[in-house]
Amino acid sequence: MNGHKKPTLSGGIAGWLRERLAAAPFTTRQLVGELAVRGIKTDRRAVWVFIRREGLSFKKNRAAGGAGPL
Repeated sequence: MNGHKKPTLSGGIAGWLRERLAAAPFTTRQLVGELAVRGIKTDRRAVWVFIRREGLSFKKNRAAGGAGPL
């Protein structure tokens, strides 16, 4: 009813976020915290949508190790 809403993570912050994603491993929760320090109020879903829109993802695999049997 209200038309298209501009994504929260667009504009100037998008460049910083792309660099941050390429720099080191991350979690969406961690990125939300880093954005809050920069004065950007957002949530994990918005970060996830940005990551997907950029074509980035992280897939776990056996080589990376995981929780083994106790």
